[in-house]
Amino acid sequence: MQRHLFSSLLLCTLIGCGTPADLPPLAALKISVTKNGSPAEGCIVTVHSDSLPNQYGCYGILDSSGSISCVTYEHTAKRKYSGAPVGKVKIGIRREGNFGLDYPRKATAGMNREQSDQYATERAKKVAENEKYAPMSLGDPLLSPIEFEIVAKQPNELTIELDDPKWDIKIDPRRLQKY
Repeated sequence: MQRHLFSSLLLCTLIGCGTPADLPPLAALKISVTKNGSPAEGCIVTVHSDSLPNQYGCYGILDSSGSISCVTYEHTAKRKYSGAPVGKVKIGIRREGNFGLDYPRKATAGMNREQSDQYATERAKKVAENEKYAPMSLGDPLLSPIEFEIVAKQPNELTIELDDPKWDIKIDPRRLQKY
């Protein structure tokens, strides 16, 4: 038994346990989002940091209270780490399924003209429907005006009201990235 425990500890020391070396420092971040004063349940929140390597993502879906405690995911190893990257971040919020229809060029490859036109019509309806709930200007964290400074070793909390007029910025839908 002791030999197995020693072997396990030795293996962890040699291979490395805990967080990967390329993962920047993380800190607790709680985000609450409301719409007309009610919780914005089901919205997807994405946190973007320039310090976060491409194989990681920080995102989640708001629960019934309209809140999320951010988690950073390592896509390649399918691991998750509590917290969001320390430093300046940009935050995107979109309605679940906001851009569930893929970009026209990619999605319409191989479609005939009628199918392509039908796809474009469905996509336009979906974007317009979701824009009524979460402004399109907030959907892509790289274009979103929401910025926040995450400080290490302390609780970080951010409350966002989707009806705030300062979020009503018109953005060309072709500039939005797909997640």
